[in-house]
Amino acid sequence: MRHAISESFEEGFKKVILIGSDVPHIKYGVIEAGFLSLEKKDVVIGPAKDGGYYLIGFNKESFFEDAFKDIEWGQNTVYEKTLKKLDKVEICSFGSYGGHRLLGGFDGVLQN
Repeated sequence: MRHAISESFEEGFKKVILIGSDVPHIKYGVIEAGFLSLEKKDVVIGPAKDGGYYLIGFNKESFFEDAFKDIEWGQNTVYEKTLKKLDKVEICSFGSYGGHRLLGGFDGVLQN
């Protein structure tokens, strides 16, 4: 993931969002909301019920490669540990929707 984001920034993109391959039903509006959130936030992240996340995005200026280091992938603590690594940046987190956690924020509605 770190490499994919880095490469995208090197190719000239200013904002990058990755989505999990296990959420093929994700709606365009969720991705669009992520990009809109990156207008005001450094990072967007969508927590999943399994303790991971289905979406993560960064602005080029605030990309923090260490967010992906020393994470025990596949564990139910991935989201929590990632948030701890990102505690010094402006984050927009999505809330719950269906089987995955989508849209809504720490305040109940997508944060602006």
